[in-house]
Amino acid sequence: MTSPTPPQPAGASAAAIQAHYDVGDDFYRLWLDPSMTYSAALWDGPDDTRDLAWAQRNKVEFHLRNAGAPPARRLLDIGCGWGTLLRRAVELGCESAVGLTLSAAQAAHVARLDVPGMEARLENWQDHVPAAGYEAIVSVGAFEHFTKPTDDSARKIEIYRGFFARCREWLPKSGRMSLQTIAYGTLRRDDPNVGLMSQIFPDSDLPAGGDRAGRRGAVRDRPPAQRPGRLRAHVRDLGQ
Repeated sequence: MTSPTPPQPAGASAAAIQAHYDVGDDFYRLWLDPSMTYSAALWDGPDDTRDLAWAQRNKVEFHLRNAGAPPARRLLDIGCGWGTLLRRAVELGCESAVGLTLSAAQAAHVARLDVPGMEARLENWQDHVPAAGYEAIVSVGAFEHFTKPTDDSARKIEIYRGFFARCREWLPKSGRMSLQTIAYGTLRRDDPNVGLMSQIFPDSDLPAGGDRAGRRGAVRDRPPAQRPGRLRAHVRDLGQ
């Protein structure tokens, strides 16, 4: 009997992720806020003059609130960075906050924080097998690493659908997920900036409008639809 072919790994390799993130925490401390929160922050609008630290806290609270933590007691953070969101989830009452990262430096940083109920695993989402399900999932700034520039649109949609299907398996019917990603807007793939991005983020490619796997379930700036058995979709453009 022929053994089934294992699924092809999706997105950036651990080596590519570490080439970006494992260059020394001192470098990131030069330009991140004191909590070491990476990815785009969230201000209240173009006239909001509060500092970066406030906007990063606001972003963390936004995603935890939309994922339902609290009251969720078990949370998964896919692409957990240096653990800011995990730590806040524990502060708000999560009994277990698990983060996934392919950065050895980030996993070590979270371990050094030594917060009860919080852990970071050096693990790809495809390989993650939880001991128990989760009640909330958050993913901020990881989705951009799930596909490669060499993947065609069909392959990207396959990966995205696989990711959301896996998340759905880990959640109960009442579970919620909040995801933030950078995406191609009007930028063309042949733009010189795309080549620059490939140097900064090796083996990674942003999602584009045509790559989205679940557009029929998405709504703009309206409350999540109550759809038992499905991930709820609530889309907000954080760039506006």
